[in-house]
Amino acid sequence: RQIDLEAEYRHEFNFGRLQLNGSATWTLEAYEELLGTAENAEDNVYVPEFVGELNARFDRNDWTFFWGADFIGETSNEKYNAALSPASQGNLVVPREGNATNTRTARVVAKTDPWISHDVSVRYNLDTWRFTVGVTNVFAAQPPKMSGIQVVSWYTRVGNTLAGGPYDIIGRRGFVSVRKTF
Repeated sequence: RQIDLEAEYRHEFNFGRLQLNGSATWTLEAYEELLGTAENAEDNVYVPEFVGELNARFDRNDWTFFWGADFIGETSNEKYNAALSPASQGNLVVPREGNATNTRTARVVAKTDPWISHDVSVRYNLDTWRFTVGVTNVFAAQPPKMSGIQVVSWYTRVGNTLAGGPYDIIGRRGFVSVRKTF
């Protein structure tokens, strides 16, 4: 179960048109089913409790200016790691080099902080041509880092970075688009 909220605002000025769009989703319950067994998947790293986006667009004559932001709330896999009791303070004693008597204490990162990414672009229309230039993930927001050494480590990582799901793992990048209509 989720609560979805969408809003749009438009206003015509004498020098152009402004449009604001926003959407947000609060996840109240989430379940995954595999081979007939349903499992509660609330608030794991791929199912944040809150996600949202806000887009602003301004049109003036043949020009369009765009700014967008994507927000992903904090998440946690701590409930899947029973060994990470509050008393452990996120530390886990693990075998070193496969030897159960030779152990070390590892700091386990099993939750993510809120994450936000910004995108901008400018578009120009000229008769049957359309030119767009922009930057995705303007501030190079890094995806959250997660430990691979957990009691349960079923999510995909690239190094220590959480991969897949809603996070941008590529980073800042620019783009150019040219379009011709015939």
